[in-house]
Amino acid sequence: SAIRDFEMTQQFCRLLRDASHETGPLTEEQLSDLQNPSHEPIDLDSHEHRALRHCIRAFLSHRNGSDKSYTEFVQSSRATYPEDADLYLSLDQLKRRIAKISGVYAVTTEMCVNSCLAYTWGPFASLQECIYCKRPRYDAKGKPFKTFDTMPCG
Repeated sequence: SAIRDFEMTQQFCRLLRDASHETGPLTEEQLSDLQNPSHEPIDLDSHEHRALRHCIRAFLSHRNGSDKSYTEFVQSSRATYPEDADLYLSLDQLKRRIAKISGVYAVTTEMCVNSCLAYTWGPFASLQECIYCKRPRYDAKGKPFKTFDTMPCG
């Protein structure tokens, strides 16, 4: 209804007015990294960063594939070269290392499977189904049907 939409709009306006990084989805460490980025370039050619360099190259070579294809590469490499297993970063480890170095963190938000709305903070945060198309937010296992990533600015 128009009244419900107006009330939701007012709630979102209040939330936007009061928004700050401190009340956002980032941890204190992530917020600090975002606000205080390193000004020194990382030397990926150094011995210290060889695992990271190797995994970035492997990830980029799988960029047209799925996350699963990179994960299978890592598993195969660890099995083939167990003495170097620590060189093969999982996808999660790789993403965390890159985020830490760059100070850029992805914030994943759940959304309606039909893209009607995002289940962000405010009146949509606790919804279990879309108010527009009535599709459920989660599958039978409790996994969101759809998500999207944003990169917050400092």
